[in-house]
Amino acid sequence: MWAPGMVATDEIELMAESGVKTTLAAEVNFAITAGAAQYVISGSGPDSPGSYSMEFDIGRSFPLVSLVSMIAPSPDLFVGVRDLDLCLNGTWGEQLVFSLQPYDAGTDSGVSYGSLNADMDPVDPISQITGFSFESNVEVARLGSFTFQWIDNQ
Repeated sequence: MWAPGMVATDEIELMAESGVKTTLAAEVNFAITAGAAQYVISGSGPDSPGSYSMEFDIGRSFPLVSLVSMIAPSPDLFVGVRDLDLCLNGTWGEQLVFSLQPYDAGTDSGVSYGSLNADMDPVDPISQITGFSFESNVEVARLGSFTFQWIDNQ
């Protein structure tokens, strides 16, 4: 669905620029129909700072998870994980915490958080943000985390 270095799909652009996720869910549903994905995981968490929790089933057939969330307000920034393997070396971990780094979707040329929509032409590839206002002491500051905790419901 997305990767650093690739051009953002229309679905990732809508999510990053405006938080619209219906078209992204439709893209995942298409992948499910094609046998390439298992679930659409969608939630609407609280404003930041805050936390949101949800449960989903996962199995050995589809042990990877990809999740994205827009950074608001911003022109086209988001956080996410891509193809994160929740079953490492054949073992389900009890808990996996993934620190979230900011990405630029490369679709909007706005220079500030409140910039009006200014589509880029041509668009840039998705890139991790470095050397930006998120940076402190050379390392990009974490903008949150996704925590995956194993719950055995059997």
